[in-house]
Parts: sequence; C-alpha cells; structure tokens
Amino acid sequence: MGSEMCIRDRAKAIIGKVDIEEIAWEITKTISTYLGSEDCVIYLVQEEKNCLEQISAMGDKVIDHGVVKDRLVLSIGKGIVGNVAQTGVAEIVKDTSKDKRYIPDDMVRLSEIAVPIMTDGKVIGVIDSEHTDKDYYTQEHLETLQNVARLVAMQLKNAINLNERRKAERENICLLYTSPSPRDGLL
Repeated sequence: MGSEMCIRDRAKAIIGKVDIEEIAWEITKTISTYLGSEDCVIYLVQEEKNCLEQISAMGDKVIDHGVVKDRLVLSIGKGIVGNVAQTGVAEIVKDTSKDKRYIPDDMVRLSEIAVPIMTDGKVIGVIDSEHTDKDYYTQEHLETLQNVARLVAMQLKNAINLNERRKAERENICLLYTSPSPRDGLL
C-alpha cells in the first residue's frame, strides 16, 4: 500500500498542468519508476484518424527527455494496446510470445500491462508498460495503474480541450485575415 500511495502522490504532481506532453512525461516517469519497467509508454487517442500515438516513453525509445524515437502509431483495435483502447478494459499479458496481438516496438519483451485512460466513459489514452520477464506484472500493479489512470484522465482531458480551443482560435484568426471583406467588393 505504501508504494501505491507514493505513486498516487507523484501522479498528483500533474494537477494544474495544461501541456499534454508534460503531463504524459511526468506520469510515464512515475509509472516506470514504480513498476521497474524497461519500457513504459503513454498513447493518446487520435479520434479523427482512429488511432493511438505514442506521446511519451521511458526506456530505450527516448532520445532525449521529451523526444521519443520512432513514435509508434497503432490503429484502434490493433495489438494489445489497440484492443485496450477499443474495449476500455485493462489487461495483463503474462507471456506476450503466446499472444498473437503482441506488437514489438523497439524490442521483444515477454510481459505487458495496458490500462485505458478514460473520461466520460470514453478512452482518451492508454498507459502501456512492458518487461522482459514473463509473468512480471501483478494484480496490485494493475489496480495501482487503474487508480493513476483515473487521476490522469481529468487533467489530460482538460489539456486536450485547451489545445483544441487554442487550435480553433488560431484557425479563426487565420480565417479573419484571409477572408474577403465588404471593402474588397467580393461580398
């Protein structure tokens, strides 16, 4: 219980943050440390493309803090992570070599845990972690990650909404400056 409290306290460090990637990097670092994982990734759902995109990682995929090498993009429903995004149900895979859905990223690992990040009954992201040992992840790990996902969900949703609002505002400004005006005689 002590380690779960520690990870929940560290997860609370994202409260007030509005940058999606900053939130994701903080949570990825926290989870990776807690799990002792060799690989930990947060995927964000891209609804318009019906896919998931890696937005943060820990492990060999990281070139520099904030930069993920060869960001993986998965279709919703594809692989273990895509399945979790589609169903909204967390999974522990004890031996990925026996699971046809497993998609290796930077290297093959034998255990995987994937937990959806949900808000308003909808998956907005997935926390995914892998380890080289078979049967590495436990029910306690799963419960802790589900608690972290609940803590992260609202903050991520707020950051996503803010980014979408800012994008819409930028597009409106562009339209304002590129639209013909009555003075141009085109209206």
